[in-house]
Amino acid sequence: MMTDEEEFFAWLDGELDPETAARVAARVDADPALQALADEHRAMTRDLRAAFDPVMTAAPETAAMEPAAPLPANDNRPWWRAAAAAAAVALAFVGGTQFAGSPGLIDHRGGQMVATASLHEALDRQLASAPEGDIRIGVSFAQADGSFCRSFSVAGDSGLACRDGDAWRVEGLFSGEDVGGDFRMASGTDPRLAALIDARIAGEPLDAAAETAAREAGWR
Repeated sequence: MMTDEEEFFAWLDGELDPETAARVAARVDADPALQALADEHRAMTRDLRAAFDPVMTAAPETAAMEPAAPLPANDNRPWWRAAAAAAAVALAFVGGTQFAGSPGLIDHRGGQMVATASLHEALDRQLASAPEGDIRIGVSFAQADGSFCRSFSVAGDSGLACRDGDAWRVEGLFSGEDVGGDFRMASGTDPRLAALIDARIAGEPLDAAAETAAREAGWR
């Protein structure tokens, strides 16, 4: 079953049956924030098509000769939406390397950003279903390689961290000041974070039981 956010993007991409599409369209018409996000997504789609369509049509033989890179098993998105998700990965650090409201939670190690202090502890132990303290865990999921990622928020900012050995490597960090309320998903998720999750997730997010089991196994 699709989440509201998955259904929203599926509606934008024309992937829903007529009855579901009509229901989502009515929800968007009644919500100015969703209307704004839909307009932003359509504009990005147009820009991506304009940028890539000439390349795709100019060299079909070359493309046919090169083996295609494997996509995650659940990736059935139109190519321009996949490109948009990839763009979110490239822009994931626009917000900076520290949370404005809670500095000292991110460190640099070996050219990468990693969670430290209470953020590392929350990613290690906190369940999304049992929030505590100032840090909130959002969604937990596995990537195509089997490693786990978890979204988080603190003091209005948000991010995504993925397990790397004993560390949590920060893959995206977004300042809440950069996105106004009109551009947040109905669930409150920053659309840039939602796109980054969409680019990384393989399968469905972990439910409460799977999340607990992953925690007890040390996220391995």
